[in-house]
Amino acid sequence: MGPKKIEVLDMKRSNAINIGMKVLPPPRTISTALLKMDSSMINREGIEKLLHTMLPTEEEREAILNAQYQQQGVPLGQAEQFLLTLSAISHLKPRLELWLFKLDYDTTEQEISEPLMDLKQGVQELHTSKTLRYILSVLLALGNFLNGSESRGFSLEYLARLPEVKDTLHKHSLLHHVCSAVLEHFPDGTDLHSELGALCRCHRVDWTELQQKLDKLERDCKQSIEHYKVIFKSPDKTKPLHSK
Repeated sequence: MGPKKIEVLDMKRSNAINIGMKVLPPPRTISTALLKMDSSMINREGIEKLLHTMLPTEEEREAILNAQYQQQGVPLGQAEQFLLTLSAISHLKPRLELWLFKLDYDTTEQEISEPLMDLKQGVQELHTSKTLRYILSVLLALGNFLNGSESRGFSLEYLARLPEVKDTLHKHSLLHHVCSAVLEHFPDGTDLHSELGALCRCHRVDWTELQQKLDKLERDCKQSIEHYKVIFKSPDKTKPLHSK
């Protein structure tokens, strides 16, 4: 039986802390890494573990300090010492959340910005696509011919019906006839897909999910600003972070 140590945590909590410590650097190193946001000391997995399963509660801190006061000279258990060391870091949870936000920001920004850039480019492609103008003009001309009208435009919803409308003789679709007319009368036309590449990529985007990511990024940005204000306006001396 080893020397007596102060152990106030229940066995489940103590075991969880001790297991988590095996994949983390020593507590003092963790403290330094947190204050500097140094990812060479703690990786993302370690930051998440600290944030989600190893944060000391105020009740745990008070229990450890009370036991330490009552049993002066008795060393703390490993898990208790770990939690007490972490609890000495001011604004521990905001620091960890701010650090995670910093690590994830570039990837999140790219996931959001790339589809939006494609959308912007896709709108430009619609305005400048020569082949698309040829197709629409031929379709308008055929529609006016078939309907005996002189309309100056048509609803874009009609484009979805092009493969469905067929002639009575050869059963060719209206889409087939439009393509044939474009090839015959506009030989300088090109592959429509190549002219609308960005727009085709936009078709594969889940815009609802993208909006959710954008909303979350906005919330996280606001929260991170608040965390930053709290940490850097704090009068204590444990606040050094990368202030960039």
